[in-house]
Amino acid sequence: MASKEGRPAAGGQLLPPSGPAEKGVVGAPVTRPGLWARLRALADAHPRLFTWLVLAVGMVAILLWASRSEPLLLHQRLVLVVATIALAGLCAWIIHWE
Repeated sequence: MASKEGRPAAGGQLLPPSGPAEKGVVGAPVTRPGLWARLRALADAHPRLFTWLVLAVGMVAILLWASRSEPLLLHQRLVLVVATIALAGLCAWIIHWE
């Protein structure tokens, strides 16, 4: 068992404590920013990209909900989704005109 002065190493030597827990220091736990704080930071750093992302998610959700009863093949739905994402990008670009 290691003493508070250090930890055992090969050959019986003592190494200095490696971390705050071994030194007897207990700090506050490291906290990461929450989801909303990270989304806000993303929106502040890249407003056009964030607008595109939000519009694309909403428009694709509406597209899939509205076409749920239509007998479309998978590749037809994928083409519509890709076109919708491109349209959302165009809308985001127009929104950010100055």
